[in-house]
Amino acid sequence: MLNNKERFIVTLLSELAEPLGIQVELFCLNWVIRLRKGEQTRFVMGYTFDLNSAASRNICADKVATSDLLRADGIPSVDHQLFLRPELWQYVDSQGNWKTLQKILGDHGRIVLKPNEGSGGKGVALITSERELETVVQELFTTERAIAVSRFHDIRREVRFLILDGDVQLAYAKTRRTLIGDGKSTVLQLLMTSAKSEADSLRMLKLLRNLETHEDTELMRVPRKDEIALPNWKHNLGGGGIGQKVNEPELSAIAVRAAASVGLRFGAVDIVETEEGPLVLEVNSGAMIEHYIREDPGSTRRDEAKAIYSNALERMFTESR
Repeated sequence: MLNNKERFIVTLLSELAEPLGIQVELFCLNWVIRLRKGEQTRFVMGYTFDLNSAASRNICADKVATSDLLRADGIPSVDHQLFLRPELWQYVDSQGNWKTLQKILGDHGRIVLKPNEGSGGKGVALITSERELETVVQELFTTERAIAVSRFHDIRREVRFLILDGDVQLAYAKTRRTLIGDGKSTVLQLLMTSAKSEADSLRMLKLLRNLETHEDTELMRVPRKDEIALPNWKHNLGGGGIGQKVNEPELSAIAVRAAASVGLRFGAVDIVETEEGPLVLEVNSGAMIEHYIREDPGSTRRDEAKAIYSNALERMFTESR
Protein backbone atom coordinates (compact mmCIF):
# COMPACT_ATOMS: atom_id res chain seq x y z
CA MET A 1 0.00 0.00 0.00
CA LEU A 2 1.38 3.40 -1.02
CA ASN A 3 2.01 5.83 1.81
CA ASN A 4 0.40 9.22 1.13
CA LYS A 5 3.72 10.97 1.63
CA GLU A 6 5.20 8.85 -1.15
CA ARG A 7 2.64 10.08 -3.66
CA PHE A 8 4.27 11.85 -6.58
CA ILE A 9 1.92 14.81 -6.24
CA VAL A 10 3.30 15.56 -2.76
CA THR A 11 6.90 15.34 -3.96
CA LEU A 12 6.32 17.31 -7.15
CA LEU A 13 4.40 20.14 -5.50
CA SER A 14 7.11 20.42 -2.84
CA GLU A 15 9.77 20.66 -5.55
CA LEU A 16 7.77 23.27 -7.47
CA ALA A 17 6.84 25.35 -4.41
CA GLU A 18 10.30 25.87 -2.91
CA PRO A 19 11.80 28.13 -5.64
CA LEU A 20 8.54 30.11 -5.76
CA GLY A 21 8.62 30.85 -2.05
CA ILE A 22 5.48 28.80 -1.43
CA GLN A 23 5.20 27.06 1.93
CA VAL A 24 3.93 23.47 1.81
CA GLU A 25 2.12 21.96 4.80
CA LEU A 26 0.72 18.43 4.99
CA PHE A 27 -2.37 17.39 6.97
CA CYS A 28 -4.62 14.36 7.41
CA LEU A 29 -1.94 11.74 6.76
CA ASN A 30 -0.59 13.91 3.94
CA TRP A 31 -3.88 13.78 2.02
CA VAL A 32 -4.51 17.51 2.44
CA ILE A 33 -1.84 19.90 1.14
CA ARG A 34 -1.94 23.55 2.21
CA LEU A 35 0.06 25.98 0.08
CA ARG A 36 0.85 29.47 1.40
CA LYS A 37 2.57 32.45 -0.13
CA GLY A 38 2.26 35.75 1.67
CA GLU A 39 -1.43 36.33 2.31
CA GLN A 40 -2.50 33.74 -0.27
CA THR A 41 -3.59 30.27 0.82
CA ARG A 42 -4.51 27.48 -1.57
CA PHE A 43 -5.39 23.82 -1.06
CA VAL A 44 -5.01 20.46 -2.77
CA MET A 45 -7.06 17.60 -1.34
CA GLY A 46 -6.06 14.21 -2.63
CA TYR A 47 -5.60 15.06 -6.30
CA THR A 48 -8.19 17.85 -6.45
CA PHE A 49 -6.92 21.42 -6.74
CA ASP A 50 -9.04 24.32 -5.51
CA LEU A 51 -9.11 25.76 -9.02
CA ASN A 52 -12.41 23.90 -9.34
CA SER A 53 -15.56 25.20 -7.67
CA ALA A 54 -17.24 23.15 -4.96
CA ALA A 55 -20.28 22.66 -7.21
CA SER A 56 -18.15 21.35 -10.09
CA ARG A 57 -16.32 18.94 -7.78
CA ASN A 58 -19.60 17.57 -6.46
CA ILE A 59 -21.03 17.15 -9.96
CA CYS A 60 -17.94 15.24 -11.11
CA ALA A 61 -18.18 12.98 -8.05
CA ASP A 62 -21.78 12.11 -9.00
CA LYS A 63 -21.81 9.85 -12.05
CA VAL A 64 -25.51 10.30 -12.79
CA ALA A 65 -25.38 14.09 -12.40
CA THR A 66 -22.43 14.19 -14.81
CA SER A 67 -24.25 11.91 -17.25
CA ASP A 68 -27.38 14.08 -17.19
CA LEU A 69 -25.45 17.29 -17.87
CA LEU A 70 -23.42 15.78 -20.71
CA ARG A 71 -26.61 14.45 -22.31
CA ALA A 72 -28.29 17.86 -22.00
CA ASP A 73 -25.35 19.44 -23.84
CA GLY A 74 -25.40 16.86 -26.62
CA ILE A 75 -22.05 15.32 -25.67
CA PRO A 76 -21.83 11.58 -26.47
CA SER A 77 -21.53 9.73 -23.19
CA VAL A 78 -22.29 6.51 -21.36
CA ASP A 79 -25.79 6.94 -19.95
CA HIS A 80 -26.09 6.28 -16.20
CA GLN A 81 -29.33 5.73 -14.28
CA LEU A 82 -29.69 6.40 -10.55
CA PHE A 83 -30.94 3.92 -7.94
CA LEU A 84 -31.22 4.88 -4.26
CA ARG A 85 -31.10 2.69 -1.17
CA PRO A 86 -34.54 1.36 -0.14
CA GLU A 87 -34.30 3.33 3.12
CA LEU A 88 -34.62 6.48 1.02
CA TRP A 89 -38.09 5.27 0.06
CA GLN A 90 -39.55 8.78 -0.21
CA TYR A 91 -37.26 9.44 -3.19
CA VAL A 92 -37.65 6.02 -4.83
CA ASP A 93 -40.21 5.22 -7.53
CA SER A 94 -43.39 3.68 -6.08
CA GLN A 95 -42.64 0.26 -7.64
CA GLY A 96 -39.19 0.20 -6.01
CA ASN A 97 -35.84 -0.61 -7.58
CA TRP A 98 -36.00 -4.32 -8.32
CA LYS A 99 -38.44 -4.46 -11.23
CA THR A 100 -36.67 -1.61 -13.01
CA LEU A 101 -33.26 -3.23 -12.51
CA GLN A 102 -34.58 -6.55 -13.81
CA LYS A 103 -36.00 -4.82 -16.88
CA ILE A 104 -32.72 -3.04 -17.66
CA LEU A 105 -30.85 -6.35 -17.40
CA GLY A 106 -33.48 -8.08 -19.53
CA ASP A 107 -33.33 -5.37 -22.19
CA HIS A 108 -29.54 -5.35 -22.53
CA GLY A 109 -28.30 -8.74 -21.31
CA ARG A 110 -25.20 -7.22 -19.76
CA ILE A 111 -25.16 -4.17 -17.50
CA VAL A 112 -22.65 -2.39 -15.26
CA LEU A 113 -23.32 -1.47 -11.64
CA LYS A 114 -21.11 0.92 -9.69
CA PRO A 115 -21.22 3.26 -6.70
CA ASN A 116 -22.66 6.57 -7.86
CA GLU A 117 -19.80 8.29 -6.06
CA GLY A 118 -16.58 6.34 -6.42
CA SER A 119 -13.29 6.12 -8.31
CA GLY A 120 -10.53 3.76 -9.35
CA GLY A 121 -12.91 1.04 -10.52
CA LYS A 122 -13.76 0.06 -6.94
CA GLY A 123 -17.13 -1.66 -6.62
CA VAL A 124 -17.70 -1.65 -10.39
CA ALA A 125 -19.36 -4.90 -11.47
CA LEU A 126 -20.34 -6.46 -14.79
CA ILE A 127 -23.73 -8.18 -14.43
CA THR A 128 -24.95 -10.95 -16.73
CA SER A 129 -27.58 -12.76 -14.60
CA GLU A 130 -30.29 -12.00 -12.06
CA ARG A 131 -28.34 -13.89 -9.40
CA GLU A 132 -25.33 -11.60 -9.94
CA LEU A 133 -27.66 -8.62 -9.99
CA GLU A 134 -29.19 -9.47 -6.62
CA THR A 135 -25.82 -10.23 -5.02
CA VAL A 136 -24.07 -7.07 -6.21
CA VAL A 137 -26.99 -4.74 -5.49
CA GLN A 138 -27.16 -6.01 -1.91
CA GLU A 139 -23.38 -5.65 -1.53
CA LEU A 140 -23.34 -2.11 -2.87
CA PHE A 141 -26.29 -0.94 -0.80
CA THR A 142 -24.57 -2.06 2.42
CA THR A 143 -22.07 0.78 1.94
CA GLU A 144 -23.48 3.08 -0.73
CA ARG A 145 -26.30 5.58 -0.60
CA ALA A 146 -26.83 5.35 -4.35
CA ILE A 147 -25.68 3.23 -7.28
CA ALA A 148 -25.37 4.07 -10.96
CA VAL A 149 -26.42 1.60 -13.65
CA SER A 150 -25.47 1.61 -17.31
CA ARG A 151 -25.68 -0.89 -20.11
CA PHE A 152 -22.44 -2.69 -20.92
CA HIS A 153 -20.42 -1.32 -23.83
CA ASP A 154 -17.79 -3.40 -25.61
CA ILE A 155 -14.91 -0.99 -25.02
CA ARG A 156 -12.08 -1.20 -27.50
CA ARG A 157 -9.94 1.41 -25.80
CA GLU A 158 -10.14 3.98 -23.03
CA VAL A 159 -8.32 7.32 -23.19
CA ARG A 160 -7.74 9.72 -20.30
CA PHE A 161 -7.35 13.46 -20.92
CA LEU A 162 -5.80 15.78 -18.32
CA ILE A 163 -7.34 19.21 -18.91
CA LEU A 164 -6.49 22.64 -17.53
CA ASP A 165 -8.71 25.59 -18.47
CA GLY A 166 -9.77 24.07 -21.76
CA ASP A 167 -6.32 22.87 -22.83
CA VAL A 168 -5.36 19.20 -22.98
CA GLN A 169 -2.17 18.81 -20.95
CA LEU A 170 -1.76 15.07 -21.45
CA ALA A 171 -3.62 12.20 -23.11
CA TYR A 172 -2.90 8.53 -22.59
CA ALA A 173 -4.67 5.34 -23.60
CA LYS A 174 -5.46 2.67 -21.02
CA THR A 175 -5.41 -0.86 -22.38
CA ARG A 176 -6.22 -4.14 -20.66
CA ARG A 177 -3.88 -7.09 -20.32
CA THR A 178 -4.82 -9.82 -22.81
CA LEU A 179 -3.85 -13.49 -22.66
CA ILE A 180 -3.89 -16.24 -25.30
CA GLY A 181 -5.35 -19.56 -24.22
CA ASP A 182 -3.48 -22.84 -24.73
CA GLY A 183 -6.46 -25.12 -24.04
CA LYS A 184 -4.86 -26.46 -20.83
CA SER A 185 -4.03 -23.58 -18.47
CA THR A 186 -6.42 -21.51 -16.39
CA VAL A 187 -6.54 -17.74 -16.80
CA LEU A 188 -4.65 -17.42 -13.52
CA GLN A 189 -1.89 -19.79 -14.71
CA LEU A 190 -1.61 -17.89 -18.01
CA LEU A 191 -1.40 -14.65 -16.08
CA MET A 192 1.32 -15.93 -13.74
CA THR A 193 3.51 -17.10 -16.63
CA SER A 194 2.96 -13.94 -18.73
CA ALA A 195 4.99 -11.64 -16.48
CA LYS A 196 8.28 -10.96 -18.31
CA SER A 197 9.52 -8.04 -16.24
CA GLU A 198 9.19 -6.38 -12.83
CA ALA A 199 6.70 -3.92 -14.31
CA ASP A 200 4.60 -6.84 -15.62
CA SER A 201 4.65 -8.45 -12.17
CA LEU A 202 3.48 -5.23 -10.53
CA ARG A 203 0.63 -4.89 -13.03
CA MET A 204 -0.37 -8.50 -12.34
CA LEU A 205 -0.45 -7.86 -8.58
CA LYS A 206 -2.55 -4.72 -9.11
CA LEU A 207 -4.96 -6.69 -11.28
CA LEU A 208 -5.41 -9.47 -8.74
CA ARG A 209 -5.72 -7.05 -5.83
CA ASN A 210 -8.45 -5.04 -7.55
CA LEU A 211 -10.70 -7.90 -8.67
CA GLU A 212 -14.10 -7.88 -7.01
CA THR A 213 -15.08 -10.97 -5.02
CA HIS A 214 -17.55 -12.16 -7.66
CA GLU A 215 -15.03 -11.71 -10.51
CA ASP A 216 -12.39 -14.24 -9.43
CA THR A 217 -14.22 -17.20 -11.02
CA GLU A 218 -12.86 -16.07 -14.40
CA LEU A 219 -9.35 -16.79 -13.11
CA MET A 220 -10.18 -20.50 -12.79
CA ARG A 221 -11.58 -20.82 -16.32
CA VAL A 222 -9.56 -22.69 -18.97
CA PRO A 223 -9.71 -20.71 -22.24
CA ARG A 224 -9.77 -22.61 -25.52
CA LYS A 225 -6.54 -22.80 -27.52
CA ASP A 226 -5.80 -19.43 -29.17
CA GLU A 227 -8.78 -17.82 -27.40
CA ILE A 228 -8.18 -14.23 -26.26
CA ALA A 229 -8.85 -13.98 -22.53
CA LEU A 230 -9.23 -10.86 -20.41
CA PRO A 231 -8.44 -11.45 -16.72
CA ASN A 232 -9.94 -8.03 -15.94
CA TRP A 233 -12.60 -6.37 -18.09
CA LYS A 234 -11.79 -2.91 -16.64
CA HIS A 235 -9.10 -0.56 -17.98
CA ASN A 236 -7.95 1.19 -14.77
CA LEU A 237 -4.18 1.57 -14.46
CA GLY A 238 -4.56 0.99 -10.73
CA GLY A 239 -6.10 -2.37 -11.61
CA GLY A 240 -3.31 -3.56 -13.89
CA GLY A 241 -4.08 -1.65 -17.10
CA ILE A 242 -1.28 -0.35 -19.32
CA GLY A 243 -0.91 3.37 -20.13
CA GLN A 244 0.52 4.78 -23.36
CA LYS A 245 0.73 8.47 -24.33
CA VAL A 246 -1.36 9.33 -27.40
CA ASN A 247 -2.32 12.28 -29.58
CA GLU A 248 -6.06 12.27 -30.36
CA PRO A 249 -7.33 15.66 -31.67
CA GLU A 250 -10.93 14.53 -32.26
CA LEU A 251 -11.28 12.88 -28.87
CA SER A 252 -9.53 15.85 -27.25
CA ALA A 253 -12.25 18.14 -28.56
CA ILE A 254 -14.93 15.96 -26.96
CA ALA A 255 -12.99 15.90 -23.67
CA VAL A 256 -12.72 19.69 -23.60
CA ARG A 257 -16.46 20.02 -24.22
CA ALA A 258 -17.19 17.55 -21.43
CA ALA A 259 -15.03 19.46 -18.95
CA ALA A 260 -16.77 22.72 -19.87
CA SER A 261 -20.20 21.08 -19.50
CA VAL A 262 -19.62 20.40 -15.79
CA GLY A 263 -17.62 23.58 -15.11
CA LEU A 264 -14.33 21.72 -14.63
CA ARG A 265 -11.13 23.76 -14.85
CA PHE A 266 -8.53 21.16 -13.86
CA GLY A 267 -9.10 17.43 -13.89
CA ALA A 268 -9.49 14.38 -16.09
CA VAL A 269 -11.98 13.18 -18.69
CA ASP A 270 -12.17 9.48 -19.61
CA ILE A 271 -13.45 8.62 -23.09
CA VAL A 272 -14.13 5.08 -24.28
CA GLU A 273 -14.18 3.89 -27.88
CA THR A 274 -17.21 1.65 -28.45
CA GLU A 275 -19.28 0.15 -31.23
CA GLU A 276 -21.31 3.37 -31.14
CA GLY A 277 -18.25 5.59 -31.42
CA PRO A 278 -16.47 7.58 -28.70
CA LEU A 279 -18.40 8.10 -25.43
CA VAL A 280 -17.44 10.06 -22.32
CA LEU A 281 -17.34 7.55 -19.47
CA GLU A 282 -16.72 9.97 -16.60
CA VAL A 283 -15.26 13.31 -15.60
CA ASN A 284 -12.95 13.54 -12.59
CA SER A 285 -12.20 16.67 -10.59
CA GLY A 286 -8.94 15.07 -9.42
CA ALA A 287 -5.83 15.29 -11.59
CA MET A 288 -4.27 11.95 -10.68
CA ILE A 289 -1.25 10.92 -12.76
CA GLU A 290 0.22 8.62 -10.11
CA HIS A 291 -0.21 5.24 -11.81
CA TYR A 292 0.84 6.63 -15.19
CA ILE A 293 4.19 7.77 -13.73
CA ARG A 294 4.79 4.60 -11.70
CA GLU A 295 4.30 2.39 -14.75
CA ASP A 296 7.53 3.77 -16.22
CA PRO A 297 9.37 5.78 -13.54
CA GLY A 298 12.60 5.98 -15.55
CA SER A 299 10.92 7.74 -18.47
CA THR A 300 9.91 11.36 -19.03
CA ARG A 301 6.53 10.77 -17.40
CA ARG A 302 7.58 12.33 -14.09
CA ASP A 303 8.70 15.48 -15.92
CA GLU A 304 5.43 15.59 -17.85
CA ALA A 305 3.43 15.39 -14.61
CA LYS A 306 5.62 18.04 -12.99
CA ALA A 307 5.00 20.43 -15.89
CA ILE A 308 1.23 19.89 -15.61
CA TYR A 309 1.20 20.53 -11.87
CA SER A 310 3.45 23.57 -12.42
CA ASN A 311 0.87 25.07 -14.77
CA ALA A 312 -1.90 24.46 -12.24
CA LEU A 313 0.15 25.91 -9.38
CA GLU A 314 0.83 29.04 -11.40
CA ARG A 315 -2.89 29.56 -12.03
CA MET A 316 -3.64 29.09 -8.33
CA PHE A 317 -1.31 31.86 -7.24
CA THR A 318 -1.63 34.37 -10.08
CA GLU A 319 -5.42 34.69 -9.95
CA SER A 320 -7.00 37.10 -7.50
CA ARG A 321 -9.88 35.83 -5.36
